[in-house]
Amino acid sequence: MLLTLSMIVRDEEEQLPGCLASVRDAVDEIVVVDTGSGDRSAAIAQEFGARVLHAAWQGDFSAARNIGVNAARGRWILVMDADERFEGNPGHLRRLLKGTSAIGFEVPIRNEVGDGRVDLHSTLRLFRRLPGVRFERRLHEQVLPSLLAVGQGARIDTAPFALRHLGYTPGIIERKRKRERNLELAKAEVSERAVDPFAAFNLGVEYTATGDLAGGVAEFRRARAITGGPQPWQSRLYKVEAQNLYKLAQYEEALEVLEEGLTAFPNYTDLHFLRGVSLEAGGDVVGAETAFRRCLRLGPAKTPPHDGVDPLLGGPAAATALGSLLRRLGRSSEALPLLRSAVFGAPGWMPAVQELVECQLASGAEVSELLSQAPPDPLEIGAALFRSRRYALAVQAFSAGEATRPDLPPDHFLAKALALVRLGDLDGAKVAVEPAGAGAIASARAYVVDLVEFARGALPRESLEERYAEGHPIWRDIPPQGAVEQGN
Repeated sequence: MLLTLSMIVRDEEEQLPGCLASVRDAVDEIVVVDTGSGDRSAAIAQEFGARVLHAAWQGDFSAARNIGVNAARGRWILVMDADERFEGNPGHLRRLLKGTSAIGFEVPIRNEVGDGRVDLHSTLRLFRRLPGVRFERRLHEQVLPSLLAVGQGARIDTAPFALRHLGYTPGIIERKRKRERNLELAKAEVSERAVDPFAAFNLGVEYTATGDLAGGVAEFRRARAITGGPQPWQSRLYKVEAQNLYKLAQYEEALEVLEEGLTAFPNYTDLHFLRGVSLEAGGDVVGAETAFRRCLRLGPAKTPPHDGVDPLLGGPAAATALGSLLRRLGRSSEALPLLRSAVFGAPGWMPAVQELVECQLASGAEVSELLSQAPPDPLEIGAALFRSRRYALAVQAFSAGEATRPDLPPDHFLAKALALVRLGDLDGAKVAVEPAGAGAIASARAYVVDLVEFARGALPRESLEERYAEGHPIWRDIPPQGAVEQGN
């Protein structure tokens, strides 16, 4: 038997079918360790021909992983999670495994983190089933150390496929409470490994994920203090620590971390980008311009050797940042080609659209000129104009989009209605919101429907106070006296 897929699952009935369907043509055997599902996860796995092993959760990912490793019968083991998808050629992979002399493969992972952004890294997920190969660590479990010890210097290659990871988009994080679970596991790991830099790094990542930026920085500093030579994961450490410091407005401290990081990883584009935004925030626009141009020359960082790569930072994001800086310096003619390249390079990415629209308007363009280009499309232009409080122009763009896009989501009509409310056109807002349909009542922006009714006098303020808590977006649209914002 050539290849075993090994997984651990718990309550993954939504994600598991897509995972197994993506990889079943590449593997000979599927071993699933179920750690206490209360749904149909085990039954779904069996429908795909898996051997399902049941094991109590011990608060230790490696312990669960090793149950699957011990049960595997293939010469090779591929490790996946239910919220991952195999992206590659199954036949190519199987031919490679039959002839390679490598003992393991670093697999590129594409983490989808929301808003169309991805985070790239590589980790060892495919390895020979050899005596003594075991996973280590409670959280962010690792098999590479034991594989290298057993293999005595044998080669590790890069896999000819990737895994697309869905599990860290915001909605799924909230539902599965991954952040809270991971934080507790990371604390337990540190208590067991007090002088382990990777454990400190992982705890810093989990503090950061829960919003404790200062706690994350403290752990990152500790990890750097006890790390020997540069480790592959350390590139992400420098990046996340600098991001935290930037968000805390500690720009000089961020630059110090970035200088150290760039000494160890001089071609890590993401660090150059963070250096640019930190320099700009500190008032050094010349240094920022140089840093952003360096990002465009380098292009997206490679993984391996870098960890935590955002491909946009070596292309559209760098072009957007540079174009925005040049526009604000009065150099719109230089900014425009950069911003157009960013919009073409990342279709639908709103930061680039927003900056392009701002730059074109600053250069004297009329809205009709904006609407004649593609990309961005009229709806994206409308969204950019809405965000910049140009409500009349936004309505014009939204209406142009309706003429070319018959199937529009409810949010489009809600946004158009809100723009009309802010312009004081309540009758127009009433008409605009109707195509949103009954489904809009349950949407995240359904408050616009109530706002229109309130502005028309058909809904008393007391009803709004019963429906919406303090801090809800509706209270930003209704001044204390109940008057409606007129917009501009």
